[in-house]
Formats: sequence, C-alpha cells, structure tokens
Amino acid sequence: MLARKRHVSYNGFKLIALEKRLVEEHNPSNIALDETESKSYLSITPRQERWIVMLVLAAFVALAIGFSLGPILEGQDEVLHYRFVRVLADTWQLPNQMITHSEFQQPPLYYYLAALIKKPIADSDFDELLARPNPGGTFTALFRLPNWQVQPSNDTTARLVHSRAEDFPYQSGTARAVHLVRLLSVALGVGTVITCYGILQMLWPDRPDCRLLGLGIIAFWPLFNYLSGYVTNDTLLIFLSNLTLYLTMRQVQYGPSFRQAIVLGVVLGGALLSKANALLLIAPVGLALLLDWRRAWRFGLIVFVTTVTISGWWYARSAMVYGDPTGLIVQYKVNPGAYMPIGTLSFVDSLAVMGRIYMRLWARFGWMYNVVVSPSIYIFFDTLTVAGVTGAILSSIRWFRQSRSQPVDPIWLHMVSVIIIMGLGTLSAVYVFSVTNSGGVATARYLLPAICVWGSLFACGLGFWIPHHLKIPVTLFVVTVLAVVATTCLLKYFLPAYKPLPLPSKIEHSLAIQYEDAAELIGVGASTVYAKPGEIITITLYWRAIQPTEHDLFTFVQVGNGRIPLLLDVPATGHLRSTEWQPGQTWAECWQVYIPPDAPPQTVYPVIVGLSDPTENRQLDIVGRDVWEVGSTVIEVVVAAH
Repeated sequence: MLARKRHVSYNGFKLIALEKRLVEEHNPSNIALDETESKSYLSITPRQERWIVMLVLAAFVALAIGFSLGPILEGQDEVLHYRFVRVLADTWQLPNQMITHSEFQQPPLYYYLAALIKKPIADSDFDELLARPNPGGTFTALFRLPNWQVQPSNDTTARLVHSRAEDFPYQSGTARAVHLVRLLSVALGVGTVITCYGILQMLWPDRPDCRLLGLGIIAFWPLFNYLSGYVTNDTLLIFLSNLTLYLTMRQVQYGPSFRQAIVLGVVLGGALLSKANALLLIAPVGLALLLDWRRAWRFGLIVFVTTVTISGWWYARSAMVYGDPTGLIVQYKVNPGAYMPIGTLSFVDSLAVMGRIYMRLWARFGWMYNVVVSPSIYIFFDTLTVAGVTGAILSSIRWFRQSRSQPVDPIWLHMVSVIIIMGLGTLSAVYVFSVTNSGGVATARYLLPAICVWGSLFACGLGFWIPHHLKIPVTLFVVTVLAVVATTCLLKYFLPAYKPLPLPSKIEHSLAIQYEDAAELIGVGASTVYAKPGEIITITLYWRAIQPTEHDLFTFVQVGNGRIPLLLDVPATGHLRSTEWQPGQTWAECWQVYIPPDAPPQTVYPVIVGLSDPTENRQLDIVGRDVWEVGSTVIEVVVAAH
C-alpha cells in the first residue's frame, strides 16, 4: 500500500486529497502497462503540461475574439438574442413570450448578464441597421432550382448590408454594444475549456497525452470557437453544462458533501435558467446519486432544493402565464407550422437529418451555416471522426476483455458512466428535436453542451492508434494541426466571407464601361462561357468606383435580353454600399447562373450588367451608350448540347 497526494487543479484552486490507493490506481482501468508505455506517458513534466495548457487557452482566446470581429448580428439567431438583451436593458422586465420570431421564450439568465454589459451603451441605430436586409442574403442560394435564375455566389454569407460605421472603432452604438456583449461569450468559452480540462484530469489523472489531446480537440473545435464569438445563450448553457458535469464527477470521485451539494445545485439551477435544454443534465446528476444512493440521497435533496430555488421561479411563471413551463410549446404555438409529430419523417429522412447535423458539426459558420471551408478541411475532420469513433470502440473492446481478469476501479467506472449517459442523452435530445421540427432542422450547436464528452471520446479513440513510444510527440503534433486548421477557418474563410472579393493580379478580358459618374466595369472573368443544360455556371465581374453616390445603388445582372427576370443586389455581392465607395476602390463580383435542363442547345444568351438606383427607380446610363443596346452585353453564355 502506498500513500500519495492527488492534486486536482481547477480554475486556480487546488484540492488535495490524501488517500491510500493501490499502486495500480495510476491506471484507472488497472490494465498493466509495460515499461516503455509507462515512460512514454511520463515523458512530459507537470510544469511543461501547465505551459502547454496556458498556450492552448491563449490560442483559444485569440480564435474566439477573432470570430467575434465578424460583422454584427450575423450569428445564428443573433438578431433575436440581441433584441432580448435590449428589452431587458431598457425595462428589466421579461417580455411577452408569445411574440413571433423572437427568443423571448428562453430562460433569461444569459440575457440579464448581457443586459448589464449593454445597459450603458445607446444603440439607437439598431432598427436602422435591420432596415438594410441584404437582397441576396436569402434562402435562394440554399435551393438551386432548375430554372434560369441568377444569384451572387458569395452573397448569402451576410443577411444584412453593413456600413463602415460598424467597423472599429465602432461609431455605431449597436456595433459597440454587440461587440462588448460578444466578449461575454468569449469569457464563457474560456470557462468551458478550463472546466473540460478539469474533467479530463479526473478521467486520466496519469495520462497527459489523453488530457492534452482532449483539450486540443475542444479548444480548437471551429464551431465552438465561432459560437464563443457572438451573442447567444448557447455559450452560457455549454459552460454551465460542463461545469455541472465536472461537479458531478467530483462528487462521484470524492464522495458527496454539503458544500458540494450546494454548489452543484447553484450551477445546475443556473444552467436551467440559461436554456431549457439543461433539463438533460438531470440524467447524469441523477445517475451519480443513484450510484451512491446510501450516502448521496440526503445531499441529493439539497441539490434538488437549491436547484428549484434558483430556477424554479421562471418555470413556474411560464407555466402559470403561458401554460408551458419550458417555453418550448410556446415556440410551436407562435410558429404552428414549425412542429411535426414524431414519425412524420421516415427513417431514411431522419438519418438524412442526422447527416446534415454532422455536416455542420465541425466547421460551418454564418446565420444559415452558409460559410463553408475547403473540402480538404472537411476531409480532415471526417478522418478525425472515423479514427476517433472506431478507435474508441476498439479501445472499449480491449478494455472489456482485459477487465475480466483484472480488477477495475469502481470510482473511475462510475465517472465514465456519468459521461456516457450525458453524451447519449444529448444525442437523443438533438435527434428528437431535429425530426420534430418542420423541414428537419439540423442544429449542430445543440450537441456542444456535451463537448467534453465528444472531446474525451475522440481523445480516447485517437490515442488507440498512437504507438506507445510516440504518445506525447504525436499528441502535440495533432493539437498543433488542430490549432492551425481552426486558425485557417477563421482567417482564410470566415472573415474574408464578409468582405468584397479582391481583383486578380491580371484581368484577362478588360472592359471600360462607365456608369455615369459612379463606377466603371473594368473587366470580366471570361467573355464567353460555355455550359450544358442543367449546369450551374459562374460569371465574374470586375469593378472600380469613381466616387461615392448619394443613394445606395444596386448591381443588376440579366440573362437573355430581358426575357429572364433580372436580379438586383448590393455592389460587391452584398458587402459594399455605394454611398461608402472610395475613388479608385476595386472589387470583384461572382454570380451564378442556373441553366435549366430543357434549355435549347446551340443557343447564345447575352448577359447584361448595369447599376440601378432604387430610390429614383431607374438604371444608370452608360457613358456614351444606352444600357439596353446590344453593345452593353458584357458576357455571352453559350448553351451546348449534352
């Protein structure tokens, strides 16, 4: 028998428990380690690990802040979340949940915290900003219909047309308020990463490779980085859910106590005041109480009473005022077409919904998940997922076989059971929610309250494939690659998606078509584009501003001499207001043309481009020419036979 001190570090505090344990406790599953494997696990010192953790945290903060620098009110439901914050900052009273297209049915804790930040800032331009919807920022791009339709290829990234006043140093009051509130999400994201590291320490007290690998997966999860950079109550839910899991596992490991029960009840109550999804936390907390029922039942009552004291008032109020304690039924009442009974979708359609959730799980951004990254990055995450899941399955099989002949630490097994029940509960809830919403809503972010579960799963699975003598080097390499991939998602794809496209180094087909004294079309990507029926083609335009305009102008693109409806859009495919043009400023525009399958072959269709002033209801004239003459055609689309 050996006596040793266990140091569990969390958020700057150290809890030291002097325990008598068998030497085999260093390996919670009591699976024998050979000498080479043991040395590989200990090839990093605690001080080195602390430095690595600090670097990972610093990198996470940089990524979250980087994502927060994106245009305001472009996050998923960010307009609705911020409107709730505004109402509380102005009145400090809960709004009517029955208002459509709002988040007013949500529990209010996050919004009250955000309102404290927003309160000193006037945002009188909020309604003005919402009055500038992006004409191309609609669902059109998500449904490619077999018809002669034209749309901007990079336009649907933004739902609003943004002005220069929203850029740093934020002359817009709304921009200042939103960016400050976004820092709350950044802080909550940091808290989540620290909490998850505490959980990983309990799972693998003597496996720094697994701890660091799990930490890297969580901290450099691009979708989580993105969520931590905009206004949403999901960040508070994710933090408090993982903090609840951490406190529950501590109770399993060290036994229940009055103080721990009070803290767990406060955190669980806070989670329930963040979002009704937190009701899922009852499963892991309840399992932990059942596993140690004789000692824990009295403390379970303390947890229950504390939780109800903290959050019960809101659920009781919602039940009395709206007849719905959770607010979920209210959402379906104000949007009656949003609900589908279970079973409406076929099994195949249900699997397709889960497939869409996975597609959005790692690196899809924007208000409609419409900012995508390169296929190579998705292949990387697909490989990580397959390797992680299969490795975890094989590792579990190996552990199960060896555990038949070797004793297993029951405390460690109970902690793993708590983690598993949380993961299964979250996955089941996301499935039910997705298949009961009209259209099969695929909301990947609902999986992230269990982000530590997924990080632990992938860390365990990936560790299965790493040779024993390379555990630490390969782990550090994978964590570095994850950091590079997350940074690439931010700098190469997310932030540029909301900026005008730059001109190429050389314009192959130059033009000099001047639209009054506003702007000049200086070139196109190709003067002739060949296509087949049923194809989608892209045409590229290159522009140069002459001077800012008095009114906002739209670019219009029309195919076929007026026989096909034209499309109007803000210049630079939605990212540059003409009233803010700078003389000599240049940009590129990419537009997609959808050619129907029944388009007559061997036909040439002209593409007409111009600028329109919606305020004066007219098209700008081309200097020296009439915009509707054949000479204004800038590109020809040739439809060839199949």
